Amino acid sequence: MREEEPSTLRVLAVDPALGSDLSGEAFAMARQKAIADEHRVPRGRWEPDPRLEGAPGAFGLLVVRGFLVREVSVGRHPSAELLGPGDLLRPRQLDDDISSVPLVSSWAALEDTRLAVLDRDFAQSVARWPEIAAALTARAISRTNRMNFYLALTHLSHLDERILALLWGLADRWGRVQPGGVLVPVRLGHEIVGKLVSARRQSVTRAAARLEQQGALLRTTDRCWRLTGQPPSLALANLGLPA
Repeated sequence: MREEEPSTLRVLAVDPALGSDLSGEAFAMARQKAIADEHRVPRGRWEPDPRLEGAPGAFGLLVVRGFLVREVSVGRHPSAELLGPGDLLRPRQLDDDISSVPLVSSWAALEDTRLAVLDRDFAQSVARWPEIAAALTARAISRTNRMNFYLALTHLSHLDERILALLWGLADRWGRVQPGGVLVPVRLGHEIVGKLVSARRQSVTRAAARLEQQGALLRTTDRCWRLTGQPPSLALANLGLPA
């Protein structure tokens, strides 16, 4: 599918947290000036246009709505990263940074996704408010910290633990408290969950069934996940798994 032509959006209107350190008057002014092109990615495989990276001085792409999965394979061993609203990315940067080790990378949108193109023009338009640049830098650092968390959870001995840790981590970012649990509003199939936690799809299917029987989670009719048990610090101790 072809990507749609970009329109424009007011970045602080769709992501006001980027201006949370600004005073009321400064925020109102920045809200008017911080305008970026909007780039829409239809659900399915995504081949990022290199031109989206922008000229030197650009921040990158900010996810405004929807979810993207980046898959990276070294040999026959795939791994994945999930990105959603608030995340900052430069799709081709990893490919440029690593050249000695053969790897294959790809992108896919789990649903129709909107990106704000924070190019050089945007950077110049918000230059008078360094708080915005600092907030974007913090987003990039937070993404690195989350990658460390995801790497650490893949070393948990039991797949049930890895799945719960993953979903509760996602719930911390995007979860919605509802009657009966916390909804993780991401349509994650078993195959993608497997790549996120370093497991085969069939193993994820069996582990998810066990966790549902134990009352820890359930799959919704629209392929999202609802956490119906306790957060991992309590739930992992109650799974009946050997230490």
